[in-house]
Amino acid sequence: MYKELNFRYTETRLDTNQTTKIAYDIEDDWSALLPKGTLSWHIMDNAMIYASISRGYLAGGLNPYDTVKERAKFDEQISIDYEFGTKTQWLDDRLTFNMAVFYMDIEDMHVYSMPEPYVFVASNAGEAHSKGIEVEMMARPLKGHDITAQFGWTDAEYDEYEGYDQMKPFPIIKHSWGTIYRFLKMKVEGAVLVTAIKCNVFDCLSEPVAAVSVAQRLNLHPKNTELFLNALVGMGLIEKHDGLFANTGVSNEFMVTSSPAYLGTFFCRVHDWYESFQSPAQMQALLKSGPGEQAGRVDDTNWVAFTREASAYQYCGPAQKIAEIVRSLPEFPRMNKMLDLGGGAGFYAMAIVSAHETMTGVVFDLPPVADISREFIHEYDAGDRVSVMAGDYTADAIGDGYDLILASGTLYFAKIHLNEIIGKIYNGLNPGGVFMSLHNEASHERTRPGDHICDFLFYELSGMDMIFPKGMIAETMVQCGFKSVRSFSIESNLGVLDIDIGKK
Repeated sequence: MYKELNFRYTETRLDTNQTTKIAYDIEDDWSALLPKGTLSWHIMDNAMIYASISRGYLAGGLNPYDTVKERAKFDEQISIDYEFGTKTQWLDDRLTFNMAVFYMDIEDMHVYSMPEPYVFVASNAGEAHSKGIEVEMMARPLKGHDITAQFGWTDAEYDEYEGYDQMKPFPIIKHSWGTIYRFLKMKVEGAVLVTAIKCNVFDCLSEPVAAVSVAQRLNLHPKNTELFLNALVGMGLIEKHDGLFANTGVSNEFMVTSSPAYLGTFFCRVHDWYESFQSPAQMQALLKSGPGEQAGRVDDTNWVAFTREASAYQYCGPAQKIAEIVRSLPEFPRMNKMLDLGGGAGFYAMAIVSAHETMTGVVFDLPPVADISREFIHEYDAGDRVSVMAGDYTADAIGDGYDLILASGTLYFAKIHLNEIIGKIYNGLNPGGVFMSLHNEASHERTRPGDHICDFLFYELSGMDMIFPKGMIAETMVQCGFKSVRSFSIESNLGVLDIDIGKK
């Protein structure tokens, strides 16, 4: 048996003046003592097995071409490497066969990204491990003719990711829930859907099951349970095969209470709103008498309750989509601070800053809603990246120094102050900053799209002018000084969504 113990020392020192001229000066040094121990045993003259353990090391470094100072430096990567293998030769050394298995336990792993075009940045991701096998074979059947074959397999994964996204992750959304939402606007289908949610029917259907089993579990009438499940099949919410019922993929994702993307509470809240505030009796009264004394006012109590119960709506698709749009902006890599105006539960701001390495965010909303924002920001471990500002943005200051201001579905409530609000937004942005508004606009003399017109009808009949004519927000942005405005529409779970993006 052969034993070997080696030591190696390495030291690296860098400063930005050695690499390139940039707007700030930074320097650092890294050093490490790297031992390696090996045991080997020649089990035959032509065959040897070995085992080794060593300390692996990659020095830290600088990102001299990056324009964000906080990303200018990254730390060393350290690993403990284990390897076991064999080296053999056969047929008078005409056949070589070597094999090794390895395992690496890695800390502060180096990862690489391109936050700006042609700017590559290294950073530390946290803990990871890698394991694998390597096989090498070489044969020499004839003098001067070699045949080689190699095989490698590696399995690596993060154990703890400590990059710039430290927040509790949002659910990964696989389906659209727009079809379910549209049932809420229908009298009978909406009643069936809400009844199924409140009776926890979907919780029983993760696997195929007979109606009688559902009835027994939920203490329901057996025959009526089967009739009710048939209705859910007809709506496309569950499936039926050979007398057994099971959820569709959409229902498993959004209607089962244990799912991280559960939207049942939100759907019930929306249905109650349609039933309570858009009833025929109320519409008849408004048609006959016109707006009452509360015209133009929103009930803060109901709005606060809706914000809490509808919070899942934000992180079940919309937040991820908004972050994707923002991330595609050419200005995104250089953004440092954003404002989510009327941000509600705060998930839009959290999604955007989590997609950026250094950006911080501010959620601005009414004081009662701001308390809810703080709760969710704390729950998702985002307090070091996202803060909350309470106030009424139609009357109060919103701050300045922002590179991005987002207004998603909130300008409806400030239409009479639109010029003032967008002017305030313009002044709050840094030069080159971006304002993005997400909203619905009406065309064809305020008659299209029909679902949007109907959704806002109760507010309009109550004296609240909330419908934007096509192009109104974009035109106001230009009037307030934005040098360019880009407008487009996307399909969302709630229907067509209009987006205006202005650059200061």
